[in-house]
Amino acid sequence: MCGIAGVVGRTVREDVLRQILSQIEHRGRSETLSECKHYMDYGTCLGTNRLPIVRPNNNTQPALSKNRQTALVMNAQIFNYKELAHEHHLEWINESEYGDTQFLVEFIELYGIDFVIKQINWEGSFIYLDMAAREVVFVRDHLGIKPLYYLRNMDLLMFSSEIKGLTGLPGDEIVCVQPGSINRYSLENNSITTTIWWEPYAAFRDCNLLELLSDSVGLRVPEGQYAILLSGGLDSSIIVSLAKKFNRNVTAYTLFTDTSPDLPYARSLCSNLNIPLVEVKGENSEVLKDKLPDIVHIVETWQWQVINHSAPMDALFKRIRDDGHKVVLTGEGADELFFGYEDFQSPNLALKEEERVTRIKDLHKTNCRRLDRMAMAYGLECRVPFLDRRLVSAALNYSYPQCVSDTINKIPLRKMGDKLLPKGFSNRKKLSLSKGAGYKYGENLDMKNVFGKNNDFESEMKNTLYEYMARYPIERYLIDLAVDEGYFKAKYLQKAGL
Repeated sequence: MCGIAGVVGRTVREDVLRQILSQIEHRGRSETLSECKHYMDYGTCLGTNRLPIVRPNNNTQPALSKNRQTALVMNAQIFNYKELAHEHHLEWINESEYGDTQFLVEFIELYGIDFVIKQINWEGSFIYLDMAAREVVFVRDHLGIKPLYYLRNMDLLMFSSEIKGLTGLPGDEIVCVQPGSINRYSLENNSITTTIWWEPYAAFRDCNLLELLSDSVGLRVPEGQYAILLSGGLDSSIIVSLAKKFNRNVTAYTLFTDTSPDLPYARSLCSNLNIPLVEVKGENSEVLKDKLPDIVHIVETWQWQVINHSAPMDALFKRIRDDGHKVVLTGEGADELFFGYEDFQSPNLALKEEERVTRIKDLHKTNCRRLDRMAMAYGLECRVPFLDRRLVSAALNYSYPQCVSDTINKIPLRKMGDKLLPKGFSNRKKLSLSKGAGYKYGENLDMKNVFGKNNDFESEMKNTLYEYMARYPIERYLIDLAVDEGYFKAKYLQKAGL
């Protein structure tokens, strides 16, 4: 993964591109620096801060096709590129030292984006210049697992992997590229045409769910060392047990405090699987409260639910980075797919199904945003096996009654856990990462978040224009922080909380 940027227009300047990249330099590694190319005949600059994972020495960006008709930057991983290269007469990719970036630019030039997008198993976003068609195309994965934004003014169209890359540039609105979309910008008439290439739908009705998840995990396990976020709960425990079968060079990391209910289970599972476990002590509420301005800067939101679960992860990702890892697997997404939350409110079954789809579509605003920003702040790439689009479609075959009974939820996953995990793991009650680590909140109005008492945030709001959006005192404070960062230039953030 990387931080990618682009600038398109008749007055395009490379210094604007470098300004964007300077704001998202944390998404790369210092030894790779920034890489930029200016395609003058097409008024286009593309650049990246590269975080090398696949073929790190030769997977350079921007990538240029052999025919020199397509140039591409990507913040993505193509997990099945070797198989596709073999199937589609691109064996030279596998035989050389090139990686998935060069594969993607060649694959697109050969077959076109509408075919390619349905073939690749991937997470991320990318931008490419099609010189023959005289258009710039920007694409985002099915659920928006990885981010992409753009800003337009009278002269330029500018792209960035994060909002902060665009806040200091002229233009009225920073736009979040829609998950599951292909967007074509014409260099001839300056128009953007958007098509949706994926929506959540039920498929793979007769598949074996365990085999499908195992394949998803296997595709995402890297060749070298890697880390897994392990809470000790059902979802992450399943990922650990499957990942170990593909590459034993794995270390589990768990966050804990002195009252952590998850820690004994994490220890027990790792002992059972003979996997090393690193226990990371969570920071106390006062320390987390002091970090709030930094967390808002990193995560680019004011939504307290997102911030509440982002802040404790800071110590966790720092330790993983310090231990030399680049890739982290997580169990994110299972609760949305299999009705794992207790607050699916509607008594109407049809509305519950609609709410599930809404939560899945909102992942790019919530869990995926939190994971991406907090991990990339430390140069780490998070991969989410539960959000493989095949698995999402397979999960949507399971209705609410098939997933939830009077006493238990996520029934398909618990059956899977019965086959994979030690006795007792499959029946554990769902806990959030923060509560599983031992943070106490939510029991009453005084203790509403991991940062301490709700009343600690009582203060005059500076930006009263947005006061109507704040449900709690902490959100008034968070909105002020987000406005000060310039993030409300992304107008989709000017909506009530999730």
